[in-house]
Formats: sequence, structure tokens, C-alpha cells
Amino acid sequence: MKFNSARGLLLCIVLSASVSVAWAGEGAGAFDSTWISTCGSGSANVFDGGGPHVSEYACGSGSIDQASGFIISQSDFTQPGSGGAGAIASGGVDVSNFIDDLLGIRVDLLTGYFPSFSPGGDNPGGTAEGELLSIIEFEMPADTLEWEYRLDIDNLQPNPFTGSTSIVVENVTQSQTLLELDSETPNVATILRGAQGDLIRITSQMMGQGSMGPGSQKIYASEFRTQFTVPEPRALGMFIAGLACTFLRRRRRLS
Repeated sequence: MKFNSARGLLLCIVLSASVSVAWAGEGAGAFDSTWISTCGSGSANVFDGGGPHVSEYACGSGSIDQASGFIISQSDFTQPGSGGAGAIASGGVDVSNFIDDLLGIRVDLLTGYFPSFSPGGDNPGGTAEGELLSIIEFEMPADTLEWEYRLDIDNLQPNPFTGSTSIVVENVTQSQTLLELDSETPNVATILRGAQGDLIRITSQMMGQGSMGPGSQKIYASEFRTQFTVPEPRALGMFIAGLACTFLRRRRRLS
């Protein structure tokens, strides 16, 4: 009996849908159990004789519902506008899962001194210091997650501003250290394997400080970005359906 093309197409569609539904029912879910705890401090001062350091210390924690953020920022300027010089210490944590199957995280810190960008503008020098500690936890909604991460560090040389960054990713449930970063790392795309319900913890520690006399811009800046995605079940279904269709076409030619 010869293979009917319409029946074959229908079979491919049904097979693809069946596999997708089965895959989604086993281990696929949403990032609905996410928690964050963050503390940060920042201080800044330009050497204009106009006053002491401005400073701030703050902490925050709680569960994450679609989006959560933490910002600490202190700036001191000689004057507003392009004629002013400034010292800045700022940091922040952003966690978002507006899409159920995607969790995005960004942690960053900036400390530095910026002279006026105008010729003849203010340039008295300044000092700044900042520190940021964050712990983010979530439960794996599937046994396998697509995982991307990168760490950017900007430390202009020679530079009186120094700092350090430490990123540690752990599977707490299985007592595994999955990732440790302390230097600039280009974008990496990989797979995170575990078990649905495993607790993943991301600990970020960033510190920057420096004191600069009259001179050019000097900074220590660090930014960590990572993203976790539940694999698309339809991709597997389409792949298997493609294999089935290939087999059926070959069978038809042999008939």
C-alpha cells in the first residue's frame, strides 16, 4: 500500500503534539519559588571642601513575584551640569521572570571618580567606596535548564580604584558547586542539569574603592548577568516528528 501524503502529514503533526505534551508534563514548569536577600553600602565625596562623605547602608530580602530589584547609590558632585566633577558608588540587583519559563538576573557595582567633561571644568579629585552582597535562590522547575552567564569587569589601568568580585553558583540540594567566577568571563551558553525541585543558590560579592586626586576618570565596575530557561518542549517534538516524516517518505519511495 502506498503512503498517502495527507495522512503522513497528519501523523507528523499528531506525533509532534503528543511528544510536546508528554515532555511538558514531566519536569517542565515555571520559576515560581524564587527568593532574594541583598545588602549594600556606598559612600562618595569630591574634594571641593563643600562637605563630608555622603553615605548609605541598606538591606532587603523577600520572595520574587515577576520582578524584584535592589539599588544603592550615592553621588557627590561639585556642581550640576557638565561643569561638575563627581564621585559615585552605586550597585544593584535585578531579578525578573515576566515569562514563566525564563529567569533573568543582573548584579552590578560601580565606584569611581569622574572629572568635568568640559574644558576648564571642575577636577578636584574624589573618593568613593561601595560593597554589594546578594543571595538569590530558586527551585529548578525542570530537570534540565538552558543556562547563559557572563561577568564584565572594567578597571582602567593604571588605576587607584581597586576591587574584587566573586560569583558562586551552587546546587544546594545536591551539595554541588556549579560555578565560581572572580575575573572577566565572556558569554557562556551551557546546560544546567539536576532534578526538578533542586534548590539553586547564586551568591554575589562585589567591592570597589579608591581615592583620586585631580586627573582623569578612574573606576572599578563589575556586572554579572545570567539567565535560566526551561527548554522548549515543542523543539523536541518537532525533531522526533521530523525523523518520523523522513522514515515515512523513504518508505513511500520504496513502495
